[in-house]
Amino acid sequence: MTTPAIPEALKGTPKKKADVVFATEGGKTYAIPLSVASQYEFTDEHASLVTADKLTGEGDEVQGHHAVALADGSFGYHADWLVGYYVWHCDGCTYHGLHRHPFGWTNPLAVDCDG
Repeated sequence: MTTPAIPEALKGTPKKKADVVFATEGGKTYAIPLSVASQYEFTDEHASLVTADKLTGEGDEVQGHHAVALADGSFGYHADWLVGYYVWHCDGCTYHGLHRHPFGWTNPLAVDCDG
């Protein structure tokens, strides 16, 4: 797989670490301050209670973070460079900035210009 070129209009977009996490329910998206969300940390104990993913009907993990409509009509993670919120593969923290998801359309982890 080749790395797509960064569009000129997006070059130089700064990366900022976000102090929020995102949750979706009932067609709405919620931005929750990290200080509040940390009180509700998802543990291995909770993992056994999670039902199948709503996007794919498979799996036992929470997915859907920054998922987009793909060219084939399915939902997944974009392989092209876009600006938005993402989970950086190096530290698992949420950032806002230029990124792409090269690890497969079902993997929410992203890379950015820092690696």
